[in-house]
Order: sequence, then C-alpha cells, then structure tokens
Amino acid sequence: MLWRLGHSYWRSPTRSPALHLVLDIPFACIKSRTFLLHSQWRSAAALKVATIQSSSTSVEVGLAHTGTRREAPQGVALGALENGNGRGKGESLVLAKPVTPDYTADPPENWLALIDALASPSVTKEEALERLDRFASEEGRCEYMICLSNRWHTARLALRLAESSQAERSVKLLRVCHKLGMRMKFRTYEDIAHRLANREHWSLIPSVAALARLHSGRSSAVLLNWRARAYIEMRHYVLLGDTLEEFRRHDIKPNRRTFHLLITGHIRNRDLGKARYYLQKMEEAGYVVDASTYAAVVSVYRSLGPDPVVCDQALEALQNVSARAATRILNSLMQFAIDAGDVHGVARVMSLFDQESSGVQSIIGDGGDFVPPIGECDPQTVGTSMSPSPDVSTLHRLISFMSKERDLPSVLQIFYRMQDAGIVPDSSIAAALVRAHLRVGNEATAVQIVADMCPPTVPLGLLVRIGFISGAPYPRRTPVIQSPLTVGVLNALLKGIIGPRGLNGLNCILQIMQIVGIKPDENTIKILLHYLDSTELARPRDIIRILRKLTFMTSSPTLKHVHKVLKGILRREKIRARGQDLLRSSVVTGASTPQRGPSQVSQKLTVSGDVADPTAGLAFPRVPNLRSLMRPVIRSLTSHGVRNDAAMYALRIRSDAVKGNTTRADEVLKEMISRGIHPNEYHFSALMTAYVTAGNLPAAHAVMRNAARSGVTPNAVMYTILLSGYARVRNPTMALHTFEEMIQAGITPDAPAIDTLVTAFLAARDFRSAKRLLLHLWSLVMPLPREQWHDSLKSLVKEFRSASLSRQRSWKDLSGQRGKMLRWKMSRVLRRWWHAAA
Repeated sequence: MLWRLGHSYWRSPTRSPALHLVLDIPFACIKSRTFLLHSQWRSAAALKVATIQSSSTSVEVGLAHTGTRREAPQGVALGALENGNGRGKGESLVLAKPVTPDYTADPPENWLALIDALASPSVTKEEALERLDRFASEEGRCEYMICLSNRWHTARLALRLAESSQAERSVKLLRVCHKLGMRMKFRTYEDIAHRLANREHWSLIPSVAALARLHSGRSSAVLLNWRARAYIEMRHYVLLGDTLEEFRRHDIKPNRRTFHLLITGHIRNRDLGKARYYLQKMEEAGYVVDASTYAAVVSVYRSLGPDPVVCDQALEALQNVSARAATRILNSLMQFAIDAGDVHGVARVMSLFDQESSGVQSIIGDGGDFVPPIGECDPQTVGTSMSPSPDVSTLHRLISFMSKERDLPSVLQIFYRMQDAGIVPDSSIAAALVRAHLRVGNEATAVQIVADMCPPTVPLGLLVRIGFISGAPYPRRTPVIQSPLTVGVLNALLKGIIGPRGLNGLNCILQIMQIVGIKPDENTIKILLHYLDSTELARPRDIIRILRKLTFMTSSPTLKHVHKVLKGILRREKIRARGQDLLRSSVVTGASTPQRGPSQVSQKLTVSGDVADPTAGLAFPRVPNLRSLMRPVIRSLTSHGVRNDAAMYALRIRSDAVKGNTTRADEVLKEMISRGIHPNEYHFSALMTAYVTAGNLPAAHAVMRNAARSGVTPNAVMYTILLSGYARVRNPTMALHTFEEMIQAGITPDAPAIDTLVTAFLAARDFRSAKRLLLHLWSLVMPLPREQWHDSLKSLVKEFRSASLSRQRSWKDLSGQRGKMLRWKMSRVLRRWWHAAA
C-alpha cells in the first residue's frame, strides 16, 4: 500500500515538498537491508524460535578492537543473540540474509521427528520452545528452522509435505506453528486440502478443515466441499449427511458443487432416496437441474447399473456442458458398454469424440477388427453442438477393455497412437498396460514397465525376484511411462504375480512400496484375501483375523473385503450341499446318484428375514467363532452407513439358492430392483441356480429369458446351470437341446459346459453317446491326442477334467506342517506390511 502511495505521488505533477519529506523516511527504512534483517530477527526472537544459519549465510562477528572476524557458534538461539549472549566484549554482529530451504527435497528426518514430537497435544508452548532451543544447540545448522518463524516458508513446506509420502506431517506442521503463535493465511489451508486430494490422502482432509476452523475461527465453501469429498472417498456416509449442517453452522451458503457431491455420494452408496432428497434441496436453494447435474449423476451411476433413462438424459446434456464435462459423460457411457461387454456400444461412444483435432481416428484404429468405421453414429443425432476430445481416462478404459479380451496387439496400437496424438500417459495407463501383458502371460514385459518407473533406490535384485530379467532382449518398442510409481501400478503387478510366486512375490512388492514411500491400500488387501482363499485354501477364521490386522494397519474395512470372506464360505457351502464331487464320481463309475434336497443343505451361513445393510441379511456362522471375529468389521461398515451393493445382493441370492429357497431369492431380487440397483448376469445366474436346485427347470428357463429382455445377454454360465439341472433329473435329451441352443446363440461352449453335458448322458447311463460327444466336443477347448481315441470312457473323462477344469478343492482346514508354514509366511508378510504402511 505504501509503495502504491509513493508511486502515485512521484507521478503526480502537483506533488508537494512536505509530502516528499514524509515519504522519504519510510522509503529509506524499507529499502534498508538492516531494517529488513532487524525486523526478521526481532520477529523470530519474539517467538523464541532458533534459526541456524547455513555455512554460506553464517553470522559473522567483527571484533572492533582487533578488526578480526569470526563466525558465531553453531546452535546459538535467536533469543541469545537478541540478548547479547554468546558475544564477547567489543564484538559486533554482522547478520546476513537467511537461506531459504530447498523445497524440492525432503526435510531431514531429525527435523521431521521434532515436528512429530511438538505436534503432540501434551506438549505445551513453553515445552515446545525449550525443545527448539535444545534442537538448535545439539543438531547444529538447519535451514528448515526458518519455517517456524515465517508463515510464507511454512506454507511452502506444508504444501511440499502434502504432496509427499509423509503427507500427515503437513497437518502436524500446521499444528506446531499455531502452537507457537503463528497465524497462517486461510488460503494455505485450502491449498493444502487441494494437494492432499490430488494425492488421494482423503483421511487428512477433515483434519485440515478442522484446523482451519480452529486456527482462524471460520471456514469456507471450498474447504467444506473438500471435506464432503473426503467422506465420500472414505465411504463415511454418516458424516457426509452432516454437510449441510456444517454450512449452516458457519453461515455459508452451499453452492452447486456441494449438492452435486451430496447427490453423487449417496448414489455411490446405492441410496437413491437420499439422492432425491438432496436433489430437491438443491432446487430449493435456487440451483436448477442442468446439464452439469446430469453429467455428475451419470459419472457415478455405475454402482447402480446402466439405466437407459439416465443414459438418454446424459446424451441430451452433451450440448449444454463444457468440453471437460462432455468427456466425463462419454467416459461413463463407455464404461456402461464395457461392463456389458458391448463392443459396438463402445464404438458408438468413441464415434462421438472429436475425430480430427484429437486424433481419435488414429488412436482407435482405421476400421480394424475392434471397432466399425468411425462415423457410424453421427454426433448430430444426439444433439451435440461440439465434439469433446478424449482424455487419459478415455484411453485407460479402452485399453482395459481390450486387455480383458486378451488382445495385446490392439492395446499396444492404442498406446502408441495415443502418444503420437500428444496425449501423455499417466500411472493409470501404466497399470492397464501391466494388466494387459499379464493376461497374455507376458510377465517379463509387465515387470519391465514397472522397473522403468521405479527410482534408482530400488535394488535390481528385488526386481529380479519378481520376474525382471536383466539384459534380456525386450520388444522393439517396450511401453515406457514417464510417471511416478503409484500403488495402482504395483497392485496391477501384484495381482498377476501373486499366483505363481505366492507370498514371496507379495513381500517383494511390499518392500518396493516401503522404499518408494507408497502405502498399501484396500485393493492390496483384497488381492491378498483372494489369494489366501483361492490358492492357499486358508480357513475363513484365519482370513478374517488377517483382514482385521491389515485394516488396522492400512485403512478401514470395505464391503469388498466382506465379499471375499462371504464368497469363500458360500463356495464351501455349495460344494457340501450339492455334493458335486460325489455326483461326478458316481456317474462315471455307474453307481446310483444320490439326490439331495433343500432339507439336507447345511445351515451354517444363516440369513435373516430381511435384507438388512450392509450384508443383505447374511449372518456369519457361530462356529467356529466366525460371527464374533467378523463383528468389528460389520460394526465399522454399519457405523459408516454403508448400504448393500449389487455384489452383496448376488451373494444373498446365491445363499438362498444353495438352500433351494426360490421364494426368498425372488423377493431379494425384487427388493434390490426397488432400491434402484439393476440386476446383472450374476443375479440372474444365482436365481437360476435356486430354481435348478429346487428342480424347477421351466422357471430357470424363464429367468434366462427375462434376463435377455432386461438387456443382460445370456452367457455360457447360465446355459451350464441349465445343463446341470437336466443332469440332475437325468434328461440328456433336453440337455443336448439346451447345448444346441447355446451354440445357435453364438456362445462358444467352454470346458464346464461340455463336462456338464457329458455328465447328463452319464447320469442316464448312455455311455456310448457320452463318449461320442466327449470326443466330438473335445477339440473346442483343447487338442485331443490321437492315441487317446481308443481309451476307456472313464479315463477320457478324468483326463478331460484334469486338463481343462481347475483342481477340485477339498476345503479341509489347514493343519499340520502346511498350516504352520502358511502362518509363518503370513507373519513375515504382516511385518513387511507394517513397515510399508508406516
């Protein structure tokens, strides 16, 4: 302000000499270097904060009587300098400008440890000042001490820490500075919350919002919106419901983004009732439903399944939204098509992107096998006034879709053309490329992609242990991603290598995380639980114990973790209840097949009369103490307000199907639809299983026809369920008719379908037809050696099952040496996990 006044004065033609003399005094003081340094030292001394100068900016002391100069001793506090302590007789201080810290590098560990200690609520201001003086005298020079006396430096360091792996220390630094009496600018809290969101440190954002309110006595719409977004990402929907109350408490008017967050958050929680409630509140606040609202809704509607009405509204909104929002809408519509396996739907969405300016034509191919020629769907047919450009998220979805089809050449073609179009790939593209190579068994290239992203601190021997081949000739154009390594990339690699390399591969990934400074997340836990259940055949109670330990070290348990536990229990119940192993062995030997009805089904996994959240009414068995072990996990989900999702409803229907309770399975499906969740192939397959178990095959056929009318294309699993039903009732004629119907529908039969069809003829004791069918259909899944054509039927069936089907699990509890070895390996994993999470 003073500089502006002086500038206007000197440019004024009518300036007065008196005003000139008045302004000369402050100008001289401001320009004086001595005045600046003196003000800085007095400010620091008032806070009793020690600033230790670096060697290039040391405090020089001149001896007046001898003319000699010496440096002040290291570790002298500012208070001592202010009081004259540490200065000999006749000595004068020649102060130099302090050094600013290097904010591109991490602060020293001893200084970070000091911040951790000072941030404790038990440490008072006086104790904090004493520790600072002690640190200054013991540790020597540390340019980061200036951050405790200058809020500009504090803000820069806090922002740097928020983007690092030590993000929680940015919050501690704010607490320490406030304890020492420093008042930070309010914009600093908003910037830190933004940086934390970019690095997905959602658990720290509510603390930043609370500190801003505590330190400054106020809040802002930006901070409260970040707080609401953090609760959505942490799935804490109970606290999300207090958002509008927080706005009223601080007398802040919620904006359109606030309501969009509330609406989309409850849609992600499958709670359409509350989403409609906040939509009404948004209109009452004066914000009409516009195109941006439709864009926000369609971006999160995947949790409920594709809704044609929502998709049509989103397409109509394309002409009234920004280019960025239009890209988000098309990305969501593409994801709906990918989830349904609709190749032509993906092509239609891609045709809505800009064909020339963004180079879509060169990215997705020129009329190749994957997509029809661009232009099949004219953008004008949906009323778009502009064609948005694809972004990295668009191509990430496209690459993921092609990787599921195991089409690695198309994946690489999309990647290289994306680079040629000027789109810079990020870590999500790297994770998709890793998954694509692992799906086709190219583990070496997948590890090479991750190795190129690792910093030099990762030892080469650690990469070799997970499949890296040093000096091996790789393809001419191995994809190279110039992006920092993230937990998503390591999870993609872990999912592919944990099967062949076991827990040793997991230990290597955790060690890389520890070196790079990446913490395992909920997806890492899910991968480990799936491995323990499917490969190690761990007992459910052991899996639950491991889940509780991992979530304590990493994050809160999620509904996906409960899925893994329930799915393993239900699979065991299904095998015991139906006696599939006994059925297949008896029909091969010609013995009588025992029929088991619903009354013989094991009742270990109980269900309640309703579909209570969050487990859809599924209750864990009391023995062996599964319910008590799982109770804290369920209590955590309930306290967060988590509701049933589509997968949990599918598990509930499967549980009723195992027991043959078709009535209850129908009611669960109807209640799920009433909540706005659209059924998929898993729900219809589970309902068909219920009718097949009850022996009502016409009803199972009707369920598959209803699925086709609902937009769910029948797959090989649904037809295999029907084939198993006809095998149970010994009706090979209808089984063969159903198999022919599957082929006419364009569905390629897999090994389980062929095996179930042959089983139907074996159950009817038509061994000649069974052998002829097996020999005829064998080549559909694998080549048949010519020397085995004349083998017996029994040996052929055993050979086909051992070569094509997964090994049968005995589901016996681990005991003896194998159980001890697994527990020993898991103890090593838990120790490594603790270091990586810390």
